[in-house]
Amino acid sequence: MTNPSKEIQIDKVLLHFDHDPKDLREALDLFNEHCPSMEGDIETALNQGDTKEATRALHSFAGALSNFFPATLVNRARELENLVSHEGAEPAKAKWDVLRPEVQSFLAALGRCVNELIKERA
Repeated sequence: MTNPSKEIQIDKVLLHFDHDPKDLREALDLFNEHCPSMEGDIETALNQGDTKEATRALHSFAGALSNFFPATLVNRARELENLVSHEGAEPAKAKWDVLRPEVQSFLAALGRCVNELIKERA
């Protein structure tokens, strides 16, 4: 299991958002708003064995997640995308069940970090 705190590269993320933690907070909130829908699309496609849709949904998810630079998690999402496209949806289900809560832990840890930065700069 990935340690979410070790995945946070706050300097790199802040640079991506012009060193503005409030902009980062807005982007994180937007991602969190759409995350359940993206995750639902992935789960539905995997459960239905729809490899084309699962591959598309995982690709979109990895791309959106990459804005926050969790390299290990993004790489695992991309590996999962490749697994689906080459071996089908069934082998990917268990790996998705592991990845999903790790992404949630990362997002929660990043959110706490951003909130602390906003407080420090207030």
